Amino acid sequence: MALHSPQYIFGDFSPDEFNQFFVTPRSSVELPPYSGTVLCGTQAVDKLPDELLENVTLIHKPVSLQPRGLINKGNWCYINATLQALVACPPMYHLMKFIPLYSKVQRPCTSTPMIDSFVRLMNEFTNMPVPPKPRQALGDKIVRDIRPGAAFEPTYIY
Repeated sequence: MALHSPQYIFGDFSPDEFNQFFVTPRSSVELPPYSGTVLCGTQAVDKLPDELLENVTLIHKPVSLQPRGLINKGNWCYINATLQALVACPPMYHLMKFIPLYSKVQRPCTSTPMIDSFVRLMNEFTNMPVPPKPRQALGDKIVRDIRPGAAFEPTYIY
């Protein structure tokens, strides 16, 4: 019976060897002091003002949004399902609609890229248009079609 070296979940490394070579202890990472301004290229990064978010009140009132599909390229269905759930969450939707939408020209460099992307995502959706009153004969059923908006791929989130 031949003896083999032990097999670890870390490959050929024991947990101690793995930690020694591949895991950097948090206390050994030195970060420069934060000055409030982060540089991106040659321009200062714009950040969301603290005052903007200090006085936010979460709104739980549901919103009737026009449905839009998210295009699944490759294996993105799992993230698209999560994004659709976040759009349907009233506090998240209202919070992201509260934050101003900036273009790349207005804010070419940002310290909050994920928040900016979620703000952009929420602004892709509009309120459900109010259909005109249908004419009906007495006793007929009222049928209203829900017309979805064009599907899109939110690559800025990926």
